[in-house]
Amino acid sequence: MVTSLLLIISFLLHIVTLTAIFRLFKQLKDSERYDTSEMNALFTEYINEIKQENLHLQQQLAQQKNNPQEDKREVEKQAHISSPEIESIHKVTKPQDEMTTSLQGKILQLYSQGFTPSEIAQQLNCGKTEAELTVKLYHMSSGN
Repeated sequence: MVTSLLLIISFLLHIVTLTAIFRLFKQLKDSERYDTSEMNALFTEYINEIKQENLHLQQQLAQQKNNPQEDKREVEKQAHISSPEIESIHKVTKPQDEMTTSLQGKILQLYSQGFTPSEIAQQLNCGKTEAELTVKLYHMSSGN
């Protein structure tokens, strides 16, 4: 009698344990699916933003090819420098080795200072999606 009672209790505990393991497994799969879909959405948004920037740059290049003299005059007007002065500046200036922080490094620095991805994008003049993606990838790689 005692043995059969213990077997029944053991059987019930096994059922409860297996049910809990199944639910945890299902919850883990759902969270992985959510993370994957979120990353896909971020990448898609980022790619669309890059495509828009590329189209804008192609349009600017097409305009520059059509009016190269106007662009040169426009640059001179904006800089208030004549062509001979520009050429002399190019001759005098020597390239110097400089160490600069990458865009991703700047994004992570500002994020660690408490800025939101939107504020970072405005400050660094980059896409909001790019800032979000950089922060998300950093969190994924660091395990935070």
